[in-house]
Amino acid sequence: MVIIAKAGKGKKGNTKPQNGWIYCLVNPSFPDLVKIGLTTGSVEARMAQLDGTATPAPFRLVGKWRSRDVARDERRLHRALDKYRVRTNREFFSLDASEARHKISAILNKPANAVRTRRQRNGLAQGLLFVLVMVSLIWLNQLILSKSFSYGQQQQQQITTVPLP
Repeated sequence: MVIIAKAGKGKKGNTKPQNGWIYCLVNPSFPDLVKIGLTTGSVEARMAQLDGTATPAPFRLVGKWRSRDVARDERRLHRALDKYRVRTNREFFSLDASEARHKISAILNKPANAVRTRRQRNGLAQGLLFVLVMVSLIWLNQLILSKSFSYGQQQQQQITTVPLP
C-alpha cells in the first residue's frame, strides 16, 4: 500500500525529511496554470488521486524531480515562485509549462526526470529489441560463415590428398 501524503505539515522542524517527488502538472481546464506539489508515493498515483477532484480533465505530467526532503524542496520552490502564485493557499502558478520546468530545475539545481509517453516507451523497447535481433543475426551469420569456411577448407584438403590412379 502506498501512502500519498503531504510531508512536513505541522510545526517547523518537527518532521523528519522524507524522500519523495516534486511534480509539475498541467490541466487543459486551466490553460495558463501549472500545479507544483509533492508526493511521498508515486507521481502517477498522485495524478490519479487528483483526477478524482473537481477538475473536468485529468492532469498531465510536465516533470518530476526526486527529492530527499520533499517538504523543504516544495517550500523552497513555492517561495521562489511566489510572484507567479495564483492564491497563497493553492499550489497553482501562472507559468507556461516549459518555463515552469526550467525554473524548477534551476531552483532545485537538478534536471527533471525524463517524462515519456507510453508510445515513446514502447518505441524504445521496440528499438532495443530490433538492435538485439540484429546483433544476434550478425553473430549467427558470422558463426555460420566461419563453420562453412573451415568445412570448405577441410573438403579442399581431402580432395588434394586423394591419390591419382
